Amino acid sequence: MATIATLYKSGEVEGNSAYTHHPGGMFVRKTVYTSPAFAVNDVVQLVDVFAGECLHAVILETTDIDTNGSPAIVLDLGYGNSDTETVSTSDDIIDGSTIGQAGGIALANAWGADEDGGTAFAAGPLEFTSDDTIDLHVQVAPATGAAGTVTFYAYLSKGG
Repeated sequence: MATIATLYKSGEVEGNSAYTHHPGGMFVRKTVYTSPAFAVNDVVQLVDVFAGECLHAVILETTDIDTNGSPAIVLDLGYGNSDTETVSTSDDIIDGSTIGQAGGIALANAWGADEDGGTAFAAGPLEFTSDDTIDLHVQVAPATGAAGTVTFYAYLSKGG
């Protein structure tokens, strides 16, 4: 895979692991990350996920983070990256999103084929067997990078 150019942490990563949610319900982890002008292979660890949790859906929103008249930035959303290298699961949740080119929203979930796009959700909720993070990966560099805002929601439950 690729060597990570810069590893960023959202501030929500390594957060309050003492939080206890209702055992039979769904809960949401949210982060709002103020981004620098990204470069290719930058990775942002957006939120923690813990062993035994199941990811059911995500919402990823960005402002315009490529202000060029012909924007080029392409974003992936995945997990399993180390602190220095991306891995094959770096794009398993959302692959090849262009929302950073003008700002927008990307959705992926386990409930509808229209929004699973052949991702890790195609077979249902994604269960984590070890502690990890959900990461934003810059697959293609912006033509003209700009600082902006990345907002992310992860819809999780304990167990399947």
